[in-house]
Amino acid sequence: MYINRPEQDQVGLFSALENCTLDSINLVNISITGKTSVGGLAGKDHKSLISNSHVNGTLKSEDFFLGGLIGEKKSGKITYSSFKGKLEANKSYVGGLVGDLQEAIITNSNSIGEVIGWRNIGGIAGRNSGDYDYDNGSSQNEIGPGSINNCFSSATIKGKREIGGIVGQSSIGSIFYCYFNGSVFGNYATGGIIGNDTSSLVFNCYNSGSINCTEEYAGGIVGEMRDIYHEYDSFIDLTYSTGNIKGKKFVGGIVGSIKGNINNSYATGDVIGEKNVGGVVGELNFNGLISNTSAIGKITGKENVGGIAGVISGMLEFSENDEVFFKTLANELKNSLGNVGAQVTTKNAGNKSYAIVKNCYWNKLLTNQNSGIGKIRYSKNNKRFINGTKSLTKADFLKEVSSLKALGYKYEALYLEIEKKCKY
Repeated sequence: MYINRPEQDQVGLFSALENCTLDSINLVNISITGKTSVGGLAGKDHKSLISNSHVNGTLKSEDFFLGGLIGEKKSGKITYSSFKGKLEANKSYVGGLVGDLQEAIITNSNSIGEVIGWRNIGGIAGRNSGDYDYDNGSSQNEIGPGSINNCFSSATIKGKREIGGIVGQSSIGSIFYCYFNGSVFGNYATGGIIGNDTSSLVFNCYNSGSINCTEEYAGGIVGEMRDIYHEYDSFIDLTYSTGNIKGKKFVGGIVGSIKGNINNSYATGDVIGEKNVGGVVGELNFNGLISNTSAIGKITGKENVGGIAGVISGMLEFSENDEVFFKTLANELKNSLGNVGAQVTTKNAGNKSYAIVKNCYWNKLLTNQNSGIGKIRYSKNNKRFINGTKSLTKADFLKEVSSLKALGYKYEALYLEIEKKCKY
């Protein structure tokens, strides 16, 4: 199939779909060029079910909204489908399957090839937006609008801003059981799963691809993550990244900069940057939390560099809880945290916002970092509250890791990785 209509909108096998069912459609060696809303199956879709359909070829958009299957999709579902080939747009919203996914669902699907654009570029969707309250205690087993589940991409993703291995930009969405093993290139907000996120849930995902960011916000899972909708949380749980991460500022093994939560996750790839560089996060903002998370990849930077976090923002206040009692009060953090890490609780007196790091650890030898946290900003009276230090032998370190295996099968991989890398 060959279509060359660079001045026309809504270009594809079908111009537009609504409440349709497409099953077992296979398009091979296609070439499609359009202006806005361009897709292999349809330029635009509303509420349709697409299943067992596959597109192979080259698609181009002179403007916005380009997808291997659908340019713009609102509501409905795509399942057991794929794209293989090259997508290239002059502007934004380019995705391996869908350019702009609005309150819709993609499951059990994948993309392979190249995805190129300017902003909001992703291996599965360029932009994903939903209206799903995942903070209901059972969200990990539920699928709502704005969800991408059981998908993977092996594509090379290139753009300027909001560039992700699975999604370029996500807002109040959910990404479950997805993985990326290609390469991502961007200038700002570049991540292995999501480039830029606002109040979404990322659960049981992993990245083994390389992340390359020329400026700010690079992360193995998410480049930049913000929790600006107070009724929703930005949340990362049971994820890991083994790919190497390279950026300039705000560079982290899991997230470049986060105002949200990271739990039960780890990073083993190298993290390279200049300022605000951390094994887990480059920057942890007010209301942020990191728990049960680790880093063992080599970390390199020039300013504000830490085994767990490059910089934490918040006013500090003494804190104690059932898990950790703060024993040590110090003015300087450097060389004060051991391999197990520390819990650091920060508080802003005006709006009662906190940033917390607890039950996290890194390895001094492997990360090349003696300090768990490079810098704490806005600290009250320049005093910092940390727990006592602890230096681990190899056997103790492996014991700490093995105790985490019960949290999820991925910790078996971490255990084996540490066993292989530890030489001391």
